[in-house]
Amino acid sequence: MSAQSYENELIADDYYSYDNIVDQLKTDKPKEVELTQDYEDIFFHVGAGFSQSILNLKSSNSSDTVAMNGIEIKGAINLMSPFWLAEGSIRNFNSTRDNKASYKLREFELRITRFTPMSRTWFNRVTTGLSARFLESDLEERGVNKDYSTPSLVLGGGLGFNINNRMAIVGDLAFKTSMIEDTIDKNVFDMTLRLDTRF
Repeated sequence: MSAQSYENELIADDYYSYDNIVDQLKTDKPKEVELTQDYEDIFFHVGAGFSQSILNLKSSNSSDTVAMNGIEIKGAINLMSPFWLAEGSIRNFNSTRDNKASYKLREFELRITRFTPMSRTWFNRVTTGLSARFLESDLEERGVNKDYSTPSLVLGGGLGFNINNRMAIVGDLAFKTSMIEDTIDKNVFDMTLRLDTRF
């Protein structure tokens, strides 16, 4: 074999190896993208479920801890990314009475949520935002109901299980703390179990 033929064969082999490497790089997808191929488009999200709030209440002359059960309706949209959501929710709770006072509660929330897939089935959520809580209670003076409007900071997280590419079961936990002093509604611990849909 001549020196020129041998050199041409080496060059051809180099090009073949280079092309193979390029092809492999093109076909290898980042893990996050691979695990979330069903989330590459922007979705609207609607969900409904059950919520429980454990309220830490404190007035100038009394304090109480009460658990309230209710329902939640949630809507959301992706923020130009499959991994970030803007969420809004409404919660309405059953009236509750204990040996200290009676309580009625409604709540509105706005959150920013980071969605992270752990596998094709499971994902986790980290969220923060603001809530507006409207509480009616006679804790300060028995038999005299007073309304309290409380803006609160929300920090939370949760886990989700994909039933299919359009439906998921989601469990969330959240801690909320009042942003004002003029309220009896000081701190809240929330638990929510919900069915989410996306379209």
